[in-house]
Amino acid sequence: MILERVIPILAAAQWIVGLLVATVAVGRSRRFGRSGVAPRLLARVGIVIFVVAAVLVLLAATPVGHVVAGLLPPEPTGARWRTTAFLKWSLLAWGLVAVSSFWNWTLGVALRRRTAAAELGRRTARVMAHRREESPPPPRGRASRED
Repeated sequence: MILERVIPILAAAQWIVGLLVATVAVGRSRRFGRSGVAPRLLARVGIVIFVVAAVLVLLAATPVGHVVAGLLPPEPTGARWRTTAFLKWSLLAWGLVAVSSFWNWTLGVALRRRTAAAELGRRTARVMAHRREESPPPPRGRASRED
């Protein structure tokens, strides 16, 4: 009753959010250059699976469904089948996007560690150079003044 109306809305919402998260994962993995190729590929495959799931459900739900009936199971016109198929494909895509996001996170942590180590080295070198500079002669006090 109510769940039959709410589940398709929630499925569509998770589909939209999944596409957005996958798109963000693709963008973030570009920051890492060559080491970000694999997570970028996983996120793009996730986007493709999200799109395939939507096309599959749309084809089964529209009058064109009888044309693609050979590609689908025997009962592809039922609302329950459409929702189940959509959610299974989306689950697969979410898995790929999650792996891609975790990989991006790992690359980000490694980048921050390298950046912090380089900054520490730069600051240490600056302090050491400052210590090596010849210091000016100490100021003379009153007792050492010659009048």
